[in-house]
Amino acid sequence: MSQPTRPSGDAGADAGNPSTRNTDSSFDGALALMDQTSDFALPAPALDPVSHEGERLSSTWRKECMDRVIDRLRVKTRTLNDLVRDRKTAPLLVGKHHSEFPPSERAELAERVQALRQASQAVKNEVWELKQVYDRDRDAPRIGEAIKKLTDQTSELEFKLNLF
Repeated sequence: MSQPTRPSGDAGADAGNPSTRNTDSSFDGALALMDQTSDFALPAPALDPVSHEGERLSSTWRKECMDRVIDRLRVKTRTLNDLVRDRKTAPLLVGKHHSEFPPSERAELAERVQALRQASQAVKNEVWELKQVYDRDRDAPRIGEAIKKLTDQTSELEFKLNLF
């Protein structure tokens, strides 16, 4: 099981300890992959003129479905990324237990953890939907890269949130 690579600017972090890895910009890479819309565009169905109408509809449905899922995934990933990058989230990403925080901060941090969990679950749900229509042999490799990156990063984020 491979671990996600860490950004080059995080050279001081201990790669073996997930609680010390930098998650601050972890969703930027997936967003960059998804923003390259030309790579996500599915090619027009290359069907023989004698193809069955069902095949043509299936291919059109697949493209429309994938476009909708990718659009929703972009929005939900941006929302999660904004939460992760917020300065109020930084204390949660160092892997501290909630008892290590002052009692006055715990309630606000617990709310932040809940918001992060909900946003992360929303991204995971959209990734699952994307996996249902993604075809490794026919679709752009960047879609598979985005799926893997988002799966890895949401798992890493959930690990850190569970430490709280």
